[in-house]
Amino acid sequence: GYDIKYTAQEAGEFGLHVWLDAEGDKRKFIKGSPFAVRVSGVRASAEGSLLYGTDAYKQASTVDISEGVAAPSSPTANSPKGVDGLQSTPPLLRSASRRSSLLPNVNLACITAGEQLQLWPRLHDEFGNASFAAEGELHATVIQPEGKVELTLKQLRELGRYELNYEPQKKGRYTLHVDLNGEDIRESPFVFDVTPSAPVASKCKLHAPEQSPIVHSQCDLTLETVDKYGNRLDVGGAPIAARVVGQGVSAVEVHDRSDGTYILSFTGAVAGECRMVVRLENTEMKPMTVSFVAADEAQQPPAAGAVKA
Repeated sequence: GYDIKYTAQEAGEFGLHVWLDAEGDKRKFIKGSPFAVRVSGVRASAEGSLLYGTDAYKQASTVDISEGVAAPSSPTANSPKGVDGLQSTPPLLRSASRRSSLLPNVNLACITAGEQLQLWPRLHDEFGNASFAAEGELHATVIQPEGKVELTLKQLRELGRYELNYEPQKKGRYTLHVDLNGEDIRESPFVFDVTPSAPVASKCKLHAPEQSPIVHSQCDLTLETVDKYGNRLDVGGAPIAARVVGQGVSAVEVHDRSDGTYILSFTGAVAGECRMVVRLENTEMKPMTVSFVAADEAQQPPAAGAVKA
């Protein structure tokens, strides 16, 4: 008798052909050949599984394009595929040009606060066959500036395919892990930075000078820009418009310090109150009242309420 051994490396339906070499180089198939063989995938392995979708965010972090342009949609080895097996379009990655200027490491992914992060874990066995994990074996967690959070994995219709959605809101460094039985799958951990979103007038802060300004001298107010999630911006370029309402006041000069803060400078020729009005996009901040004092009054301790919000 003979022992026939075969190690299957691909799942599916196969036919096992067995024959004898007869005279004249003619094959004599054994009765029943080919034998039907059904190969099923074994349990998923971390080494064979992969976290799809990370490349789209890495590419968008380094592309110098205008805001609102989608990330490159050409297929890559790590591009996500839809449930029908066709190449899917990566999500829209906003503010790519602004983010790229912040990153000294071009390989580091970066998204904007409030932007949806979407990834697709794909489970395979050690031979590359789509496979499965038992309940409780597959986990997704993210280490964010405020601590560690467990994420929800949505199981899709196809075997071994999952979807992961996450919306970070605080700026800082994030590390996302997708692990199988405690071992990270390929492309995990995924490290990315979150940058502030656009400034919001109701969240921004206007800081008055420590002492009341003197007439005919320059008064400097500091504007600190903040996004809707409370993140202080660390880049400039915001559309700031400012004016002062009052008697004998000059036009306002806006100096962008390129770190998320702006210096608003003006002078007043008359002692008394005036109001600083700042407009961000199409929204005005709460006005700030500033009181100019004469030179001789400046030598005295400042009166309470010299600068009013």
